[in-house]
Amino acid sequence: MEQFFKSLESIKTAITNPEIVTESRKDVLNTKENGWIVDTCCAFDTHVWETGICPSPDTRFLIVEKYHEGKEQAMKGHEKWVQLMRENPQRTLPNINVFTDEE
Repeated sequence: MEQFFKSLESIKTAITNPEIVTESRKDVLNTKENGWIVDTCCAFDTHVWETGICPSPDTRFLIVEKYHEGKEQAMKGHEKWVQLMRENPQRTLPNINVFTDEE
């Protein structure tokens, strides 16, 4: 619950200071193929690296993994998810709870 309130505060700050969102996306990893997108960045609201996948143009992003050890771990995770999507873009994707440390 504490992370939820921290995220709300970050969103409020981002509304009044949109450069925060731009800054959080400066090191983004983004792969688009055959209608799906794998996007990995350090989220402005949680300050944790995470990978989101949009499986098709008519669906929303699902957060599939968080990386508490930083960018290097996130880069490896991004490549893992890209490979998984290449192998089976119809796979069932997890949608982790981004407001807690639960995976």
